[in-house]
Amino acid sequence: MTDKRKIKHAIEVLKEIENRFIAVRLADMNVTSDISGPVEKNILDLRKLLENPHVVPKKKIGRADPIWNTAVMLAKRLEAHIRSRKPNLRPIQSDTWATDIDLILRIDKRTSEKLQEVIDWCQQDNFWQNNILSPAKLRKQLDRLELQMAKDWQYQKRKLHQQTPRVGKSAKDKYLESLGKTNGNT
Repeated sequence: MTDKRKIKHAIEVLKEIENRFIAVRLADMNVTSDISGPVEKNILDLRKLLENPHVVPKKKIGRADPIWNTAVMLAKRLEAHIRSRKPNLRPIQSDTWATDIDLILRIDKRTSEKLQEVIDWCQQDNFWQNNILSPAKLRKQLDRLELQMAKDWQYQKRKLHQQTPRVGKSAKDKYLESLGKTNGNT
C-alpha cells in the first residue's frame, strides 16, 4: 500500500468513526448535531492532520508559563547585545526568537542561567558575536559555544573575579592584626 493510499484509507476510517460517534451520541443523549466536546475535537484534529499530513499543530504555550517568560527575556537580551553593535538591525520576530530559546530550555535541557551566560559570552567574543545573530543559530552552535567558552581563559579569569568575596578575615589580615597587638603590648 502506498503512502497516499494509506492516508486516504485512514481518512475514510476516521470519517466513518466520526459519523458513527455522532450518530450514537445523538441517539443516546438526544443532543443537537453541534459537536464541541473534547473527544469530538480530537477526532476532528486527527482528521485534519491526516488530510494535511505536513501540517502539525503547534503546542500553544501560555504567556503565564515561567519558562516562556524566561525565553522571552533571554531573546530580548540577545537582541539587545546585537543591537548594541548594529543599531539598524532588521526588526526581529519576537515570537520566533522566544520559541527558539524555549526549545533550548525545554528540549535541549539547558538552564536559563547557563544560557544567559552563553549569550553574554558569545556576544563578547570577537568571532562568535558576528556568527550568532539569532536564537536558531545559537541553538545550532550551542554545544560548540559551551566547549569554546570553557576553553576561554580570559573568560574563566573574569568569572573567578566576579565570584563573591570570602566572609571573614584573610590569613594576611589576621597576621597583620596579631603584629599590631604585639607591637601595642610592648
